[in-house]
Amino acid sequence: MYNPLSDPARMDNAIQYRTPKFAGFEFAYQHGFRSSPTAVNRSKSFDLAMLNYDNGPLTVTYAFGRSLGTTYADSYTGRQTEHALGVSYKFSWATVFASYQLRKSAGYDGSDRAWQLGARVPVSKSGHVHFAYGQASNEVPFLPRGATTEVRDWDIRSWAVGYVHNLSKRTLLYTYFKQLDNRNNARQTIFPRRLACPASQRRACKRFRYWYAASFLMAA
Repeated sequence: MYNPLSDPARMDNAIQYRTPKFAGFEFAYQHGFRSSPTAVNRSKSFDLAMLNYDNGPLTVTYAFGRSLGTTYADSYTGRQTEHALGVSYKFSWATVFASYQLRKSAGYDGSDRAWQLGARVPVSKSGHVHFAYGQASNEVPFLPRGATTEVRDWDIRSWAVGYVHNLSKRTLLYTYFKQLDNRNNARQTIFPRRLACPASQRRACKRFRYWYAASFLMAA
């Protein structure tokens, strides 16, 4: 249910229950309370439920989410439901992933959809190459950050390739390249929080490329 175009990046004041695993199955439920009725960008409450199956090379996860309240006072966020399905399978030569999401907003026709395919391929004892391709589209009008009118008919396509190298059990190096293509009315940037690419620059906003490299040290 997290909407990177408008929602906060974390769920405050939340509680969660998770069952023990049985025959590969696990269930979890989480409720997020409204954190502040005076701050419209944090006035939503969330209910999330997840059923996961993890046994051998196959992992399948289904999640359902419901949110009540508004984000930035946008009417389309008043009541939303979302379904998400993710699958991964470990082959001897790679691990492949796939996901699909469907979101509906009460009072609006149409749906928002997103899907993604990916793979993680080992190339050495310590290194993996990662590939991903995905698409997202919306039929429900929404108000992008910095915009004054609601928009719809967004079509976003993106692909990325990356490399992760484990230097030790605690330290890794990673680098990746990502390209995002906007179609129809879409004006999303690489980072959703910087979404408000001006409509006057729509031609310049059609394609974004980004390269990043960093190291990561895990705590002991």
